[in-house]
Amino acid sequence: MEYWPTTLPQRPLQDGATMTFPDNRKVTKMDAGPAKVRLKATTAPSPHRYSYAMTKAQLDYFKAFYITNTHYGADTFYWPAWWLSDNDATPVYLQARFSPEANPPSYVPNDHEFTVTVELEVWE
Repeated sequence: MEYWPTTLPQRPLQDGATMTFPDNRKVTKMDAGPAKVRLKATTAPSPHRYSYAMTKAQLDYFKAFYITNTHYGADTFYWPAWWLSDNDATPVYLQARFSPEANPPSYVPNDHEFTVTVELEVWE
């Protein structure tokens, strides 16, 4: 399995970052009364949405990573969980993938950089 490249930013921009609790519920509607709710599985991914500030060279590297290494987001990879690391010298990695429920990554020019937005599913 691939790792998030070290040539890319290891910490996202804090503005607009979201981490959502996993939804691991299976809801079955009943003919009468409240719906039945149970667990789908023993674990579920958490939806995360982040933006990264990247240079043109980093954007090119990210495109190659997305297209070639993760096969347009189909494959999982190890992603740096910046909030679990006590310093940048010892990163903690979690299994992640680009969310199949969301749009592919996007980018917007911003002065001399690009703001790249990704939506991930992260297994904690």
